[in-house]
Amino acid sequence: LPLPFYVFVKINTGINRLGFQPEQLTPLMQRLKQCANVGKITLMTHFANADEAAGIAQPLALFQQTSRPIAEARSH
Repeated sequence: LPLPFYVFVKINTGINRLGFQPEQLTPLMQRLKQCANVGKITLMTHFANADEAAGIAQPLALFQQTSRPIAEARSH
């Protein structure tokens, strides 16, 4: 088999241009884990308002909430 691909999964936490919707993450991760050529999977997001007064609190909370089940599954 070819070397595994490292995959970066972007979660949309508010910028609404790129990334998967939070509710799509679980089925997407299940699908990726079934692919023989997928190696490490890294979750990521984009903080569109990091330099504004609103900051990152709300998108960070959404990212953490969305990715928590994935992280808990990996820690066992």
